Amino acid sequence: MAELPRESLARSVAILEDDDTIRRAFVELIEAEPYFSLAGEAATLKQAAPFLQDPPDILLVDLMLPDGAAFDLIETLNAGGKTRIIVISVLGDERAVVAAFRAGACGYLLKGATGFELREAILQTLSGNAPISPSVARFLIKEFSGNSDQEDAVQASGLSPRERDVLHCLATGATDKETARRLGVSPYTVADHMRSVFRKLQVNTRAAAVARAMQAGDITLDLSGDSV
Repeated sequence: MAELPRESLARSVAILEDDDTIRRAFVELIEAEPYFSLAGEAATLKQAAPFLQDPPDILLVDLMLPDGAAFDLIETLNAGGKTRIIVISVLGDERAVVAAFRAGACGYLLKGATGFELREAILQTLSGNAPISPSVARFLIKEFSGNSDQEDAVQASGLSPRERDVLHCLATGATDKETARRLGVSPYTVADHMRSVFRKLQVNTRAAAVARAMQAGDITLDLSGDSV
């Protein structure tokens, strides 16, 4: 389970979703958590304009809205440096996933995620991790691996065996809690290992860490199937 922020430091969460039923479910989830505060809700890009004036800590956003795609909004908020964006979309194709992360999204979940999974995704994002549905993780790995310059390839990463194990689990889309269960350690230990991995590989996202580790030969993944 991701680390909880102190209640006195509740993080603001805004929601951009055009489906009334889904948006209401998100609102109820945020309002029920003492660790989050609802910064606003919107169903269109036009209604989301206030988010640009007063950026939230977290934005839950659907990609396709009635008045356009959300990529420009994601890019603008990301450039501001305060807001971390989690895409929650029915679009699970490679083009949409890669475009969202290029714009600045730091997490990507497919619609159908449970309330618990969404809550964990927000907490993971606040702690610096990147929640990614297993079915979209392969696209990011391919993108980072395929576009990395050869001179940036890591020849000697210095990752420990346990750090490689943790990274391999997370590369398949496993959450911190699932990784901890597989390896018989606590989620806090998983988070500590990932901070060390990021530092050693000089990256700040899981997809980039996986790509670097693959280049160094620390981990291997089958990218030919439907899942990593």
